[in-house]
Amino acid sequence: MSDQQMPGGSQVPPSGGGQPGQHLPWVAALLSLLFPGIGRIYNRQTTKGAVILVVDIGGWFVTYLLSYICIGVLLIPLMVAITVVAVVDAALIGQKVAEGRTVQEWEFF
Repeated sequence: MSDQQMPGGSQVPPSGGGQPGQHLPWVAALLSLLFPGIGRIYNRQTTKGAVILVVDIGGWFVTYLLSYICIGVLLIPLMVAITVVAVVDAALIGQKVAEGRTVQEWEFF
């Protein structure tokens, strides 16, 4: 199956030539836990993964810089929450890909 353009963006073809069972959702979740965005890239949502990775790195960098004036501490719960959402999203999208379903490039959950 080839990528098709749709109004909501391009479709992501199922991994492994569309054969269910070759894609491991837990790997996508683990990769997202380590670096949010990498799990999306594993799920073949490369644009979404790259954007989330850059935003996540930037968010932690800003948190680090603001920690010198004690404001950054307030951002830590937000960054942790974003990471949790990233892990759940990667796992659920990974499950869809493992089942052989086609997902949109920017599809969440």
